[in-house]
Amino acid sequence: MKSAIIRLVVFLCLMSCPYVNAASEGKSCVRYVLSGGRFGDNLLAVAHAKWVSYSLGLPLMYSPFPYSDQLQISVDPSVVHGGCICISPYDDELQFSRTPYVFHLGCYKFFSNYVLRKQIDYLKFSRLVLSDISLERTLVTVPSFPESPHDFRRDPGFYNTNIEVDWDDPDFKEEIRNLLAPICTIPKLQFPEGYTTVALHIRSGAGFDEFDLQKVLPLKSPPLSYYMDALKLISSVSTKPLYVFVFTDDPHPERFKVFFGSVFSEKESVFECRMENNKHDLNVLEDFFAFSQFDCLICTYSYFSYVASKLFDYKMVVTPVDFKIGKFKKNIIDPISFQLKDPSMKRPLKMIFRKKDQPQLH
Repeated sequence: MKSAIIRLVVFLCLMSCPYVNAASEGKSCVRYVLSGGRFGDNLLAVAHAKWVSYSLGLPLMYSPFPYSDQLQISVDPSVVHGGCICISPYDDELQFSRTPYVFHLGCYKFFSNYVLRKQIDYLKFSRLVLSDISLERTLVTVPSFPESPHDFRRDPGFYNTNIEVDWDDPDFKEEIRNLLAPICTIPKLQFPEGYTTVALHIRSGAGFDEFDLQKVLPLKSPPLSYYMDALKLISSVSTKPLYVFVFTDDPHPERFKVFFGSVFSEKESVFECRMENNKHDLNVLEDFFAFSQFDCLICTYSYFSYVASKLFDYKMVVTPVDFKIGKFKKNIIDPISFQLKDPSMKRPLKMIFRKKDQPQLH
């Protein structure tokens, strides 16, 4: 009798759960897979899955990750909540029932699961989308994948294929911005008047990455010569001097401020940085959303700044494209991407510059 009462209470609680009701109504959704990386990697995973859900017209399933409880995605009613944390491209967390072709994820029930891992997976799923078969109770799983071309070359066996996101689609951009917006207000930075403001992001690897990041992943951690080239490009277009704020995970950011201030003096430019309490696991949200307050962004394929370059609007964005090995086996970023966007323009104008074509300062 006691066990029967317990089962009844559990049944009534589950039936009152909105997520179970949503699943029982035959809802399908798209979920993302986390790579186990840091904040920028997790945002990229969310954005990739959101692009699939946006394209298919299916809701996104929310899985928590560090700092996600401080973002709108954790409370957004358009998102399917109650999913499991997924940090593997495989289906270990799926609970298969005895009923054929039915499995459970958390309190959800699905008839099919499509994991878009390999090219054949994409082709099979594409065939399904173009057929007359309904996507009833279908779970679409989007594994974590990078956007850096170097990552694909470095490990082609792991990153078999990927989805190309139209980051400039205005409706998608508005939706992903809303999902990844902060719940709390981020303080506004105070800028001096009469300057073009530039956010410059350096991932030095100090304090987090235990290997020589610049040698192994030069598009994530470019040499300082890349930033000099980027500053030259922005300065050659800007009619004002530059106010440059250095964002970095390095515990000693002042060394970058001193370096740039000593070697780049074009148009009386000013360089600043956070002078204390700077560390790879401090000021994460504050720094990320501070990016949005600048006119220009110099980013890398460290996804902390790369995702910011896609989410926020800038007059100019500089991004590394590829690298080559120069003298003394030092990496040289060449070419680089230069993006120009004015409010009068429908879409950004994107240009690729080779190092030999980049402007010289006078």
